[in-house]
Amino acid sequence: DLIFALTDKLWTSLVVLDDLSASTSSIVTLLAELLKHKHICDYYNSGRSGDSLDVLVPRLRPFMSHTIRLVRRDSLLALHVLLQIRGSWVDKIAPLFARVLYQRIFLEPEDSFHALLI
Repeated sequence: DLIFALTDKLWTSLVVLDDLSASTSSIVTLLAELLKHKHICDYYNSGRSGDSLDVLVPRLRPFMSHTIRLVRRDSLLALHVLLQIRGSWVDKIAPLFARVLYQRIFLEPEDSFHALLI
């Protein structure tokens, strides 16, 4: 299906994306919006994808402290959506993201983001 291929491409682009790229915000925003759809999350949670979520989700980490406000918000939103689908992958990434989210609580200048962090 084309929507899964697009989502796979977005995940892949997070690996090679330059921090200052003009498309960073758009890519993270689109990924976050696509992940809101249950059938896309099910696709990754079921193992039908080439990569498992425990490999893909850590790709969001660098964008959680990005200089562009929208990139930070959408990376947090994507993580929030993914954590709601649960799975064995959560246990594998929990230590990494617990540390990152704890840091963001104290360092995030946008008060509106705190709801996503807690």
